[in-house]
Amino acid sequence: MDKRTIRCRGWMLLLPLGFYLAYVLTGAYAFRAGITLSCLAIAAVASRVRLRSLVVVGLAFSLLGDILLSHSHGRESFFLGGLSAFLVGHLWFIAYCLSHGRFRPTAFLALVLPILGLYVLLLRPGISHVAVRCGVVGYAVVSCFSLTSAFGLRDVGRWSAWLFRAGIASLFFSDLLIGLQRFGGGTSIYALMLPTYFLSQFLLAASMIWAEEIKASHSSRTRR
Repeated sequence: MDKRTIRCRGWMLLLPLGFYLAYVLTGAYAFRAGITLSCLAIAAVASRVRLRSLVVVGLAFSLLGDILLSHSHGRESFFLGGLSAFLVGHLWFIAYCLSHGRFRPTAFLALVLPILGLYVLLLRPGISHVAVRCGVVGYAVVSCFSLTSAFGLRDVGRWSAWLFRAGIASLFFSDLLIGLQRFGGGTSIYALMLPTYFLSQFLLAASMIWAEEIKASHSSRTRR
């Protein structure tokens, strides 16, 4: 497949942007779900990068997590279910990163220790349920592992790797805002939670398209 065909697939990114605009204008959850569904579809059909299915499954679990959290209405069972779904999604993202790069233990420790300190100081006092405490700690550790794994991503092309890292970083930031809002007494920038979540889905889908372009360009040079 030539570069022109791959660039044309970039227009597919207008689909999640259209769903986002429709959600902003109407507030209908169907449009919100459409953002992740369209990003999932883009990752599935617009890329030929090895093991892209790992990202597709990760996005599917992200959608499940969003559905459960959005309809939790204070119910801890729905919150824990949504948290678990996002955690599983991160595991698939981690598998993708490790299959295309390497893990940096030092970077992981440098990130996870301050995050756990933040949990102890700000979040733990606001969590009374033991299961929720365990879930939040487990999710924090896995999220840190996911982010540092993303920065170890290597053989999918430079631009694809940075798009993927930015996507995981956006998801990480969005999750941090949820934790501060729900358990830490609130945050003045909570309005950024949904936009950064949607941005994460968009960037992950875009990274799949760019990885295809990098791989295609490499194959083309090899044939010449």
